[in-house]
Amino acid sequence: MNHVSDEEIQAYLVRGTLSNREHFFEHLRNCELCRKQLAAYRVVYETLKNDEGMLLSADFSEKVVREVAGDTRTNERLREFLLIGLSALVSIGTFIWMINLQHLFQIGKTLVHSITTTLVTEIPFLNRINLSLLISGLLILLFINLLDNVLHTMKHH
Repeated sequence: MNHVSDEEIQAYLVRGTLSNREHFFEHLRNCELCRKQLAAYRVVYETLKNDEGMLLSADFSEKVVREVAGDTRTNERLREFLLIGLSALVSIGTFIWMINLQHLFQIGKTLVHSITTTLVTEIPFLNRINLSLLISGLLILLFINLLDNVLHTMKHH
């Protein structure tokens, strides 16, 4: 038994046209499977016909405008942050260029040396570790942490 094809069922439901009308209806009278298939397609087509599509909320356009305006504020904040960062870099660069850094390095070296000497004297097993390098690294990490906290505070205020 040749069943009615999906294409024939869809053509009948959409356009009402059939290539062999007598065969189509005769087959449907005798074939429960094709009747079920036709009923399933009818449900699909009725559902699609009654579907209103995706409706937008009443305040959708206002939300879009707010989001776009929010993005603009974010871009302005980023621009402002970059300008402050660039100004800070120029200021630091000018400061470094105008002063004698050797004096600052000497102060830092003296500070690290005094801390290292105190720790080695108080805790003997630290004598085998390069404490100067360790303390210098910790001071750099503390400075980076301070910068990160300042930037995080600026970003969220």
